[in-house]
Amino acid sequence: MLYNYLISNCGAHLKNYSLAWTGSNSVRFVPAYDLVSTAVYDGRCGAKLSRSMGLRVGEHLNIDKVNADDFDLLAKELRQPAWQAADERARLRHELPDALRRAAEQAVCSGFGEEADALADRILFGAKVRMKAFG
Repeated sequence: MLYNYLISNCGAHLKNYSLAWTGSNSVRFVPAYDLVSTAVYDGRCGAKLSRSMGLRVGEHLNIDKVNADDFDLLAKELRQPAWQAADERARLRHELPDALRRAAEQAVCSGFGEEADALADRILFGAKVRMKAFG
């Protein structure tokens, strides 16, 4: 959920998350799919998509209203230790910029053109704004 929030994926719903049974009779999340930054559809090229997320974070559905308290509440609701939630936020804060850069480079090399860099810049700009919101 944190990754979807950072990249502005307001279209993420529970159907985008899957669980798999492991051999030890427990479950784990399988890799996510349908990861898209819906915020880049901001009306510049036609459609402007909703800023309401498919899943509530804490008290808010609107991505622009989510704050650190909402992530603390979400961690509590999910019974995730506060330290673990903070570690995950720090990890993504550190790793996301480089990951977006690498993805843009791969897209350019695959023939998507220089627009991939501009798109990565827009996603990263929004992610940095949201990183400030969750502390």
